[in-house]
Amino acid sequence: GRPREYAEESVPYRARPVQAGGGKLGRKAIEQAANDAAVEAKLAADASFFWECVQKRQAGVDVTGCSGSAPRPRDAEALFGGRAAWDAVGMGQYDIIPVTRTGAGADEAAVPPLGADFSFSTPVAAGRSTASPALPEFALQNLKRPDRMRIQSPTPIQRHCVPLALASLDLMACAQTGSGKTVAFLLPLLARIAADTTVSTIGPSISSPPVRGRLSANDEALIAAQGTPAQPSALILAPTRELALQIELECLKLTFEAPPPPSGAAAWCGCCYGGATARPQLEALSGGVEVLVATPGRLVDFLDRRLVSLRRCKVLVLDEADRMLDMGFEPQLKRIVERADLPATARRQTLMFSATFAAPIQRVAASYLRAPFAHVAVGRVGSAIGSVAQRLVHAGAGDKRTKLRLLRSLLSPNERTIVFVQKKHVAKWVRDQLEIEGVPSAELHGDRSQGQRESALAAFAQGEIDVLVATDVASRGLDVPEVAHVVQFDLPISRDEMDTYVHRIGRTGRAGRSGKATALFVPGDEPKIGNGVIWADLVALLEENQQQAQPLRQRRLELAAAVVPHEWRSARRSTAMTSINDAAANFGLCKKLTDEAVQKGCRLVFFPECFSFMGARAGEAQAVAEPLDGPILGWYKQLAREASVWLSLGGFQEIGPEGDPRIYNTHVVLDSDGRLAAAYRKIHLFDVPMVGLVESSQTLAGCELVSCDSPAGRLGLAICYDLRFPEMHQKLTFTHGAEVLTFPSAFAMKTGEAHWETLLRCRAIECQAYVVAAAQVGQHNEHGNKRQSWGHAMAVDPWGKVVAQFGGAGDVGVMPFEIDLDLVQKTRDNMPMHTHRRYDLYGDQ
Repeated sequence: GRPREYAEESVPYRARPVQAGGGKLGRKAIEQAANDAAVEAKLAADASFFWECVQKRQAGVDVTGCSGSAPRPRDAEALFGGRAAWDAVGMGQYDIIPVTRTGAGADEAAVPPLGADFSFSTPVAAGRSTASPALPEFALQNLKRPDRMRIQSPTPIQRHCVPLALASLDLMACAQTGSGKTVAFLLPLLARIAADTTVSTIGPSISSPPVRGRLSANDEALIAAQGTPAQPSALILAPTRELALQIELECLKLTFEAPPPPSGAAAWCGCCYGGATARPQLEALSGGVEVLVATPGRLVDFLDRRLVSLRRCKVLVLDEADRMLDMGFEPQLKRIVERADLPATARRQTLMFSATFAAPIQRVAASYLRAPFAHVAVGRVGSAIGSVAQRLVHAGAGDKRTKLRLLRSLLSPNERTIVFVQKKHVAKWVRDQLEIEGVPSAELHGDRSQGQRESALAAFAQGEIDVLVATDVASRGLDVPEVAHVVQFDLPISRDEMDTYVHRIGRTGRAGRSGKATALFVPGDEPKIGNGVIWADLVALLEENQQQAQPLRQRRLELAAAVVPHEWRSARRSTAMTSINDAAANFGLCKKLTDEAVQKGCRLVFFPECFSFMGARAGEAQAVAEPLDGPILGWYKQLAREASVWLSLGGFQEIGPEGDPRIYNTHVVLDSDGRLAAAYRKIHLFDVPMVGLVESSQTLAGCELVSCDSPAGRLGLAICYDLRFPEMHQKLTFTHGAEVLTFPSAFAMKTGEAHWETLLRCRAIECQAYVVAAAQVGQHNEHGNKRQSWGHAMAVDPWGKVVAQFGGAGDVGVMPFEIDLDLVQKTRDNMPMHTHRRYDLYGDQ
């Protein structure tokens, strides 16, 4: 009995044995098994196609187009067409922007910036040995020629990052959006590859075509020894397919008419990304590429199937690294960086680039860099660019019709405009209304297929339409020429999303050109409607760029009651609930509680342990246990997406990997797009094969400490009994940066309210973090197992004060409270326990 409206996700999960049985459960298992088999067959067919392309290439056969799709045009007109008609690039405004270099690259005398014409200030700069590569002539020609990229001088990020990267330093760089970050990492990367004169033969010689996706035993042995032909010298990871394609385009421009790649690869650059059929990408990769641009998910798939190898990779680039982590790609990044065949940190160069780097992201990202690394910041981290004229327009109550009227008045014929909205359905509605009014437009968001998205971007870039209505899928990295105007139909709804504002307006005013950006401002603090919470940040950003918050500054007194600068205090909710042995019924209760929380303005909802199922009879826990990509958790993923809310889901009955008979108690965090943000496996409940929902005598903590960023700050994941291990939570806060510790509970033994509260307050005080304990409460089943949970859901602030709790043992519902991250920081600043600790006596950092 799973609800029909919460359809299972299309992402396949590990096939499980199908047992004979009738009824709905049996039919669903059979259907799932058939779906798994179909997916496996398609994957095998794709792998077979790849190796057939490899064999044909080795036989001298041209495989172009054999996937059924024409390759991306690479002629001069396709790459540079229309550039001659552009206005001159006004890069002079960048010269006044301050640049800060710290870390290994702080000494500019040791590693001087590039000259005005991309030259080095000395023949062999100190820190740049005679063995360091020079910028390749073919790339410089493509940069400077008037019929090509027409870039005569480097931007600040290029002036400083290119020589630092050529000096073989690892690098973290931050600059305003649209200031040339892509060229800043492509130039040194290409220089390093072009200077490599090592003779290399990539990949094995395939003797016979694969059969049903499997090669002959001889060819399998060759693959194991020599690897796939797809062994790039450099890997560039990007969070979205649009950004990946944009980076590939820039690489194609820089390598236009370049000599053949030194490794013998068929092409300088290739791209792989999800959301589109794999075969055209596999066709291109079958001949090998020097530079591979990829999104994390698709690359992990190709790595797992040995279609791509990273053993030759010398340079790793993470573009928009903060965005990748924010989108929940950290598990895939770890898989690529730590567990694939990518050379270790000490044997590769790693470059990270982004327009913004929040402090928690820096802590996580820095683990991928080789110390000591260089840090370059151009302008204030998270700032906008001064070439964009920004203004705010009062949007009244913020209803769609009012905003649409304002938008219509802002549009001008033949002026390319991007309109940003928060939701996919709003993008479709706005585009439909504009089409009705005769405004040529297109929509760009996650529900559009890859072909539709590429067609919309092409039509916009070529001037066939004037308006592109988009969600934030288009806010980063895309470089569409001559975007004159950006309109934010919906502004970001919280202060921690201000980087979204910066990235959006960065679609205009790029590469030194001027642009304008208009934001429809809704006064007030009504959740998901009012923009009052970001007023102070908007004013600060405008004033930083010598602009004023007009016309709203004149209306300040009128709006004072609704729009006032104040400290960020975002509402959250924890829950108390009573689960039973019916997963569908429990989901209905969770959905009801979530809807109630969202209506009250919540952005993150904490649920207790065993939120999805509480067994009453022997064997029930095993019957419902499933992988994290199974159908039950799929309901909650869709709930998170539809409610646009983060969910912290306490102990979930997760079945172990193939051959592992254990059922794990796993704490899962889902982001507002329904993606898995983090998962912590607890080895306390269900850690040995047993009948029913019975607690074992073991109370070990999980094998791995898990934390993740969320709208409530950085979460440290735990489950119930972990509360008794203070060193675990000190590590989560002092080393992993957790600001909120979670203890979802379903404890059955009444330890007493005072004891439970004391432990929670102790963890909060000693870790200087918020503590949140959602709890099960009451009798769980009428028959069979008479299990009863004792509740006591509560939240505690960093000073040990209980800021919210349920009043009695029978309460079921949501509990409102606020998390003030400024209080966390203030507490740690006033009492720096992390600095005062004696790690030499009691534990490592």
